[in-house]
Order: sequence, then C-alpha cells, then structure tokens
Amino acid sequence: MSPSTLCGVNAWVEGAVLLACAAAALLFVVDLVRDRNTLDSHFVALAVVEVAVLVHAVWAGVDLAGADIDGSDQAKVISYLGAMAIGPVLGAYFGLIERSRAGTFSMLLAVATVAALEARVIDIWSTLV
Repeated sequence: MSPSTLCGVNAWVEGAVLLACAAAALLFVVDLVRDRNTLDSHFVALAVVEVAVLVHAVWAGVDLAGADIDGSDQAKVISYLGAMAIGPVLGAYFGLIERSRAGTFSMLLAVATVAALEARVIDIWSTLV
C-alpha cells in the first residue's frame, strides 16, 4: 500500500469543537442545577457547537477529497462527521419542543454525543494519517 496523501486535520479545529462542547455542557449543567428552563443562551451555545462542527466537517472533507485511502475508511469518517452535524440540530429541536429542564437535558445529551463522536473521529483520523 502506498503512503497516504492525507493530511492531519488541524488540531486547533479539533480542539475548538471539544472546547465548544465543554463550554456548552458547562452552561447546561449549571442551568440544570439551578433548575432553569431552556433559555435562548442554550440555543446560542448549540449554534457555536454547530459552527465548529461544520468547520471541522468541511476541513476534513477537503482533506479526504484528495486522499488516496480506502473507501470504507472514508465512509466511516464521513458518517461520523454527518452524525456530529446532526447532533446539535436535534438537541435544539428537542429543546424547542420541550422548554422545561428536559429540553435542557436533551441539549446536554446532544453536546455530549458530539464530543464523543469527535473523540472517535480523532482516533480514526490518527490511524489514517
């Protein structure tokens, strides 16, 4: 097998996604402990996470487009990135339809899922480079 032409995704982008997830999760946990319903700031936090995820997805897509790697590995990374992009949207949806603490908890769950998927993408990507 020839050496891969795949570049590593910028660690700053990966870090930005994880940092955005951690900040949003902290906001959600504090508001859950304070017994607050879903607030507008929660949707802003989810939007920041979504922007970071989309930047990561585009960056990885550009790297994957020119890479000479197995198609199944590309499909695996693309599926994880797609699931990461859907997570904050679903969290916002459930937060909108349930404006109680349950909506805030569903947002927390969505952000935790994105962080877990990001950790998995970092792991997969490290085996491809």
